[in-house]
Amino acid sequence: MLTGDANIAHARWSIRYRITDPVAFITNIADPTSQQSLLETADHAVRVASQRGVVATVAQVTADQLQRGLGSAQFATAQRHTQRALDALNSGIEIEQISLLEAIFPLSVRDDFQEVNRAEADRARAIEEAASERDKVIGETAGEASEALLRRVEQYEIASQGADQAKIDAL
Repeated sequence: MLTGDANIAHARWSIRYRITDPVAFITNIADPTSQQSLLETADHAVRVASQRGVVATVAQVTADQLQRGLGSAQFATAQRHTQRALDALNSGIEIEQISLLEAIFPLSVRDDFQEVNRAEADRARAIEEAASERDKVIGETAGEASEALLRRVEQYEIASQGADQAKIDAL
């Protein structure tokens, strides 16, 4: 598939469906002269329709969004596209759920995606460690007054960005 930011991705999807109108299904989808079972025929129809719906949905998201996992809105979009394709055939098939099992990126870019994930995890860890160190230093320095002092410093920083010199002097 091609993502909205022009990256290539491979994915495995799971689609749960049911035949809600057997007469429409047999009349418009199933071929009584075929060696294919009715289940194989239904699977094929759903597969073709869902490929269209999934490709249209993935084309609207970035590779990063796909890797991190799609939201309910994207799954609803894929389901809507797929259902429209089946309804156009008067298939008698109803899509109940579409879910993404796995998104895989080509080897040439896979390491880059993993490096971004590692960098974001390192960033979150560094922020947490810095906040912990800040709390420790302020606690050791100001004791019980540390929270009030920290609030006052933050107020001063905000005031310093403005033009109210009297407020800055007061803080």
